[in-house]
Amino acid sequence: MGPLLITAGRVYDGVAERALEWAYVVVDGDTITAVGPQTELEGHAGRFAQVIDLGTEATVLPGLINMHTHMSFSAGASIFDDHQRESYETKLIRAVENVQAALRTGVTTVRDCGTLNGIAFAVRAAVESGLLLGPRVIASGTGITTTGGHLWFGGVEADSAAQEGVLKVLSCSSHHK
Repeated sequence: MGPLLITAGRVYDGVAERALEWAYVVVDGDTITAVGPQTELEGHAGRFAQVIDLGTEATVLPGLINMHTHMSFSAGASIFDDHQRESYETKLIRAVENVQAALRTGVTTVRDCGTLNGIAFAVRAAVESGLLLGPRVIASGTGITTTGGHLWFGGVEADSAAQEGVLKVLSCSSHHK
């Protein structure tokens, strides 16, 4: 399959001070090979295997990065209650739904700052293998916090590195990438 042409009212590359107006992006495989004003395309439109015209109101921009997520948490007002009552399997399903929703909104990388090891690493592996469509996942696994600290209910509480729970979590986490 040949290159893909995407046209839009604006293309912002994340570096320039302003978006390029009435612009295009060419993607060949998984690589962006060209960006420029649509006037450069005159007489060359036939060389693309696929053309996606997003319209004059659309803006194309680089993927967004969410640096603080908890993939398996609900987004409602009852995060604690949801976490306490939901099964492991429900948390896994929620994590899959959450990473797919992130991707649909333009997020291409998430950094998960605390999700049960089995869920965080399984979702990351599924995305990396192509089994699951989702953003790149950078996962820490089960979080560690002080007793009663931030999200104590979703991780391991410890007040010193010597506490048994911390060592157990760290040893489990080190087996994963």
